[in-house]
Amino acid sequence: MSSYKVLLMVTSHARLGFTKEATGVDLVQFAICHAVLEAQGIHVTTCSIKGGMPPIDPLYNIDGTDRQLAASRDALLGLLASSKRISHVNPMDYDAVIVCGGYGALWDLTCDPDSVTLLDNFYSSDKYICAFGHASGTLIHVTREDDSPILTGKKVTGCTNSEELAGNRGNAIPFSVEDELVRCGSIFTQADNGQPHVVVDGWLITGQNTASVRSAIDALVNALNQ
Repeated sequence: MSSYKVLLMVTSHARLGFTKEATGVDLVQFAICHAVLEAQGIHVTTCSIKGGMPPIDPLYNIDGTDRQLAASRDALLGLLASSKRISHVNPMDYDAVIVCGGYGALWDLTCDPDSVTLLDNFYSSDKYICAFGHASGTLIHVTREDDSPILTGKKVTGCTNSEELAGNRGNAIPFSVEDELVRCGSIFTQADNGQPHVVVDGWLITGQNTASVRSAIDALVNALNQ
């Protein structure tokens, strides 16, 4: 049984920009994260901006087509319902933080002062930050002690412009993840749309999309065990 403790951050944002379309947590990504961590015996604490039950993006919900994920849906919703407020989290209690994807993260986890401060503290304490898909965008305001972006010179990945175009939501989001990661001085790499792609550079572990989540969490577990 592992003694590692990992913080799993999720969005509290429920609306896709100025549209009437709902967004929120990508429950499929959350389910994959939790399944891999649970199999490794890693203790997981969920947190969000508002605490409590976050919104679930209806496009990334879990239905009966994946029986394994569907069987765990009630337990996953219970974990989300008990999420702690990010402002109440002490980063010293955890070995790593995972930022779960979903469009909502672009609005709150990216710029909320408590979220950014928490990620700052993890990075400055030499602890791993793992993010994937749209959640890679939450790294753009995280800085080193000299206030320079932690992304400068780092190899990373996240939701690509090509994948954003294919997703038909690009006009509603506040920024392009790929463009902002590049603007912050990172070395952005990518695979074809929908293909798994994970990049590890120092304390940053990033994945391109949902297909990359399992490999990203595996990379985090391997890094913790080294």
